[in-house]
Amino acid sequence: MLVARSRVGAAAFALSFRSMLPASVKFGEWKAGVRAEDATYGLIILAQIVALGIGVGLLGALLDLVGYRAIVMQNPATLKMLQALLTLPTALYGQSSIGCVAIYPLDARTRARLVRFIAQRARHMHPL
Repeated sequence: MLVARSRVGAAAFALSFRSMLPASVKFGEWKAGVRAEDATYGLIILAQIVALGIGVGLLGALLDLVGYRAIVMQNPATLKMLQALLTLPTALYGQSSIGCVAIYPLDARTRARLVRFIAQRARHMHPL
């Protein structure tokens, strides 16, 4: 049950991030006039790979710090710390997702406006 609850925060973070990314590409095209989708996604993937590497290393250090030892019964203090490691970071993910959504500048009206603008520019560049 603890793992399922901890995954809610991680899922909220991943979903809000993944849903904002395509709109951010459109926003960049609207502002700069250039669709830099490949560069944007490439940089995001690079950042994710680096973050995963740092995260795995940090997790190993934290497990060592709380006294976790593989294949042995964990003492109550270690179990409490493991519970905190499963709960606190994902709660922070959930809170950061709420914060990102709250300050995200693309509401439905602005998004509709930029999609119309991009479509209009595309018609002028490539008339049929």
